[in-house]
Amino acid sequence: MWNIKNSNKSNNSDYKNGEYIIGIFFGFALDTALSGAFKTYDINWHSDIISFFIILILTLVQFYLLFNLIKETGLFKKSMKIPRMEPSFLFSIPILGWGAFLFLQLLFFQNIGFETVISGLPQPIVLILITLGNIIAILFSSFILRNLCKRWLLISVIVGAILLILSIPLIKIGGIIAVILLFIGQLILASEFTFILKGLESRVTSNGSWRSTIFYGIGIMLFVAMIFVYYAGYDIKLPINNQIILPIPAGILLICIAISLFRLYKREDINLSNKEENNFTNERIKKNYLKEEKRTNLIKIDSKNISLIAIILILIFLLLVNVIGWKKPKSLTGSGYPVRVMTYNLHQGFDVRGYLGMEALAKTIETGNADIVALQEVSRGWFIDGSVDMLTWLSQRLNMPYIYGPVGDPLFGNAILSKYPVLEYKNELLPKGDVPLQRGFLWVKIDLGNNEELFMIATHLHHVDEDNHVRKPQIEAIVDYWGNHDETVILGDMNAKPHYSETQIYYNSGLLDTFNEAGTGNGFTYSSDNPDKRIDYIWISPDLAASDFVIPESTASDHLGIAVTIDKK
Repeated sequence: MWNIKNSNKSNNSDYKNGEYIIGIFFGFALDTALSGAFKTYDINWHSDIISFFIILILTLVQFYLLFNLIKETGLFKKSMKIPRMEPSFLFSIPILGWGAFLFLQLLFFQNIGFETVISGLPQPIVLILITLGNIIAILFSSFILRNLCKRWLLISVIVGAILLILSIPLIKIGGIIAVILLFIGQLILASEFTFILKGLESRVTSNGSWRSTIFYGIGIMLFVAMIFVYYAGYDIKLPINNQIILPIPAGILLICIAISLFRLYKREDINLSNKEENNFTNERIKKNYLKEEKRTNLIKIDSKNISLIAIILILIFLLLVNVIGWKKPKSLTGSGYPVRVMTYNLHQGFDVRGYLGMEALAKTIETGNADIVALQEVSRGWFIDGSVDMLTWLSQRLNMPYIYGPVGDPLFGNAILSKYPVLEYKNELLPKGDVPLQRGFLWVKIDLGNNEELFMIATHLHHVDEDNHVRKPQIEAIVDYWGNHDETVILGDMNAKPHYSETQIYYNSGLLDTFNEAGTGNGFTYSSDNPDKRIDYIWISPDLAASDFVIPESTASDHLGIAVTIDKK
């Protein structure tokens, strides 16, 4: 709204019609920067007083800008009649590119968790890179708005759109490639969307707004459909591989940009100099006007530049909030056994009411008072989970370093938080069977101090209750991997009751069920609001002993966590 307000004041008609585009990019950049300031945990889910006042201030600022805009434009005056005009049917098609643009931005290029996992860089560095990319994208869009008539620019946008399609399949490749693709993707999306919106402004000759409404609706429906297919493909058998979805939004944008560029290229008045000639048919009047304008604005800063400077300063400030508040968790030097361990299925961060409560999860883990915590259903940037990087947030909040083992998707899997140094670790995949979601286990060797070590296998098995045939080979693979190694703990969400045939594989292998060794009551762990099943376990090798078995009461997840103290016999 700030940019729209300034665009109404601008004397540069070409920029006047495009400054709201800068506002859109700034909106994405601001949202990402705010997310980064709160370590990807959306401020709307926070319940503390500071978050409340930040939301209140942001809301009041938006209302101020909105009412100021209405006042200046006279939008609600009775005498004010705004004609409803739009492009023709064919040239309204590019507006459906909004859905494709949203898909790529929200899932990848503005997703801090995604870029953190893929690049392998610390979150503050990732946020710096994304913010830098956003600033460059905003400046590049501003440059495009001033040079729409340049033929080389039109050609480069088409080449960029094709390059985006080709690069999307590489988007999950890590390291330096991830960083390069981040910047390339942001620049290409900025150029594409700038041209699409400018193309929609070109020769608006048709009455009504039904064409734009239809294609905008189609674009949003495509966005929802692509989101559904992409994420549902991990849990539902679909006729297509969900990874096929990824190049589709880039292809949609290519079609939209081609239509928009064709429209822009055909415009005879796209060049700013031509517009000025039309506005000043009399050369003498034009020169006098420019002379007077130069004199009166000699020390005046253009409102456009004020907007860009303000945008950059706000983004840098929010970036500093993340960097200054960042603390790298450090491992402690232990004194050997005993050690307290815990397993907890996080339900992707949501409690039994559907509330994304990261603080409640952290408090539940603290209740277990564990030195080492195995976590399941860890989401690290999934859009359907609020794009929160759960593992980084919990690591910061609990001051515990982590090891991560993705399964199925780079942003979803198992993890281990450990106060003590991890000497070795490995992420292994389990037999998949005939189900969509890949499962796996995370193996670590931990230095407990005093020349003592703990071997741990953390896993999350197939969840459908009646699919015993899927879990059986998964458990067999875990037991084989264990290989009767001493000082071993195997724990996680097994999704199998004690009497199930697959669970008997654990018992028959010689592993000890810590609930049977040290627990009381029924040991039910699911569901947390009305537990009637025991499907979460901590198993130990026969050379170890268990004590102080606890099931912390909490509805922060749909599962209850379990914690136990492990010692040598």
